[in-house]
Amino acid sequence: SITALPNNLFSLQSGRNDQLTSFVIPDHVTQVGNNVFYDYCALSNVNIDKLTKIGSYAFYNTALTSVVIPVTITSDSDLGTGAFQGCKKLTSISVAAGSKLTKIPNYLCDGCTSLVTADFSAISGNVTSIGTGAFQDCIKLTSFDFSQYVKVTTISASAFYKTGLYTADLSATKITTLSNVFTLCPNLTSIKLPTTVKTSFGYTAVTNIPSLQTLEFTGEVTAAAIKSVRNYQQLKVIIPASNTTLVKEGGVIYDKAKTNIYWVDCGIDLSTYTIPSTVTTISDYAFGGTTLGDLVIPTSVTTIGTYAFQYATANSITIPATVTSIGNYAFQRSNIPTVNFANAASSKLTKLGTYTFQYSKLQSIVIP
Repeated sequence: SITALPNNLFSLQSGRNDQLTSFVIPDHVTQVGNNVFYDYCALSNVNIDKLTKIGSYAFYNTALTSVVIPVTITSDSDLGTGAFQGCKKLTSISVAAGSKLTKIPNYLCDGCTSLVTADFSAISGNVTSIGTGAFQDCIKLTSFDFSQYVKVTTISASAFYKTGLYTADLSATKITTLSNVFTLCPNLTSIKLPTTVKTSFGYTAVTNIPSLQTLEFTGEVTAAAIKSVRNYQQLKVIIPASNTTLVKEGGVIYDKAKTNIYWVDCGIDLSTYTIPSTVTTISDYAFGGTTLGDLVIPTSVTTIGTYAFQYATANSITIPATVTSIGNYAFQRSNIPTVNFANAASSKLTKLGTYTFQYSKLQSIVIP
């Protein structure tokens, strides 16, 4: 007897099949190869409960509404990439109790725009990775319980791209970095990171999450990770009070000695903020997207980093003669009409970066 439906068995030369609505897989057939039902867009009824292997894109763009990945699939390699990709009528997917799977494959439910429930609780305690684009564009998926994913070390790029998640508490996981995982999630307001995120944080990790309000680091996070945070809407970054190298006061993250400014919360009142006289460096991106008053940078400061005031708004900024270097794009797209160089005749400025004031709304400046 035939035990497997081979790759591309019902492959279409072009277009889609909108006639086949039901298919019975015989008991003696335990494997469905790659692309077997690819673009059979009316197929809503097919039995998969005894399969031991489902190939890549096997049910791409079918009309399945509910899927239970059977316990008979025992190896991660036997659940292919994008197996249910593009199934726009799929509302729920789960894994049968007793499953031995440890990975959620790449693009498993990518484009399943009706998906409401993704229940992997049967394997969540054993899962080590969530693949690229696994739930990409699942806009109706508003929650995902990460609390049981205690062995997950990798959540790949776009895994939850443009999903409907409202929160993402990753504190139980073991990931060490985050890059583009939640890009363009329109509802996502908070992300909580595990203690294992310390030194690495992808610079595009939160850039395009329009509603994000809080990003919480729970471990001994370093300046390197804080400096790579990019989001200029309304983001507030939380770090533990117990951090041994960083301190946060009044929405500003410094090193313990307050010689460096690494991050300033967006969306808070900084109209009367004064930079401490201990600060020597305004780090890259530090004041990005903030709203200031008339900011006078103290004479202790010698360095203004790359993109330091990108998208910032202020009445004016006064730069002291002690500043020796202003990084590339430092005031790009800023809304700061007046930039003053105090004691310009004695200025020590030797480096003025490229595109420093590109696309800014600068009205008055005298270069020393």
